[in-house]
Amino acid sequence: MFEKNFDQVIGPSPTEVLGIQQAAQKGIAGRGILLDFAGWASSVNITYSAFSGFGINSTHLDAVAAWQGLPQNWSKPGDILLIRTGWTQQYLNLTSYSQEILPWDPNLGSVGMNCSDDSLAWLWEKKLALVGADNPAFESLPFDKSIGGVPRSLHQVFIGGESTWLPFLMA
Repeated sequence: MFEKNFDQVIGPSPTEVLGIQQAAQKGIAGRGILLDFAGWASSVNITYSAFSGFGINSTHLDAVAAWQGLPQNWSKPGDILLIRTGWTQQYLNLTSYSQEILPWDPNLGSVGMNCSDDSLAWLWEKKLALVGADNPAFESLPFDKSIGGVPRSLHQVFIGGESTWLPFLMA
């Protein structure tokens, strides 16, 4: 039984059972909140390369929410948070050749949510059900950060579920 499930995840025909394509079959519905980091950053003269590993922190996102006129308690349990990082726009502004070679750049980074104890606590306090962004991984890349003093990515914490968050937040 385990072998069959294992093969469905990483075997010769992976992601038949798990993956975003399963959600896409029926869709996801919920209250979405878009925080336009790229728009806010431009308005306050913060410049960054979307391919640099720039980390968006909770202070940035609180400022974005205020800039957009959202109330201080803008999140509700179960909300879907989407962050416009500007990655897609910067990618589309590249030449087609640069777009093709970008994934092969050994120094490639990506703007995204900063992977930190602070970011994780902020996301937990917002009681969000889903997070997403217009960049490759939601969090900044490369995956070379730590949470709770352990080398870990936000992806690992999210995939592990809420029970995995608690030890990091209680420490």
